[in-house]
Amino acid sequence: IYIGLANLFSVLIIFFYGLYGLLIRAILLAFVEFGLLYSNKPFSLSFRYKIEYIKRLFETGLPIFFVGMVNLLWITIVKGSIFKLGGPLNYGLYALSIIIENVFGVIPNSFAKVIYPKMAIMLGKGIPIPRIIKFSIKPLVNQFFIMLALAIIGVYMLPIIVPIILPDYSEGILAAQWMLFFPLTQSFSSLNSIYNVLKKQKWYMISLLSGVLMGSLYMFLCIYIYGFSLEIFPQGLILGSFIQQSLSLFFIYKLFLK
Repeated sequence: IYIGLANLFSVLIIFFYGLYGLLIRAILLAFVEFGLLYSNKPFSLSFRYKIEYIKRLFETGLPIFFVGMVNLLWITIVKGSIFKLGGPLNYGLYALSIIIENVFGVIPNSFAKVIYPKMAIMLGKGIPIPRIIKFSIKPLVNQFFIMLALAIIGVYMLPIIVPIILPDYSEGILAAQWMLFFPLTQSFSSLNSIYNVLKKQKWYMISLLSGVLMGSLYMFLCIYIYGFSLEIFPQGLILGSFIQQSLSLFFIYKLFLK
């Protein structure tokens, strides 16, 4: 909740400082998240170094790191492409889509932070994997319909609110409307935590790279055929994310449920 509020109210920084505001906002949000994690840590920890533990940490953590970086890197490349192909003006207009993605993306990310440790705990208790997955599906179905409702409401509200609050970003409304559906495609992404719990990230990586490839191909072809248009980029992200999640769910079914 606190991170969501910080995301929402920090939009004012962009309003007053433009492109530099984006950078300031990103830094401030990083400090806010770190502060919340530190202040809510469940244990008082002391530091102790052992090579064996460090080795195990890398063996477990690096695969999780790599799969976690795929979409972050892709989104960063997409932003850079907008700046290169569309110039500073279109990049500035895309800031509205970035805000939408950050605010609504908090919901699936929050679900994932709850479901991931629950999966690990249930596995440690010897609960069968199919039961763990089925346990996690019900709240995600509810999340999907909540996200769908918010996206539909947002589509109708953005053309009303943005010209009043951020009139300079009005030309970015259509792209932002598309971006409302990007977090929706990630409604079931929390199930992907099972790959990390069972250390089978290979299949998850295949899903991620397939989505990145198809989404990027869609953007390239649309720009090549129709020319530059800001809404092409959130459309490509939506398509890529949909392919990622569809393949990931397919692999989960084949590997763990069948």
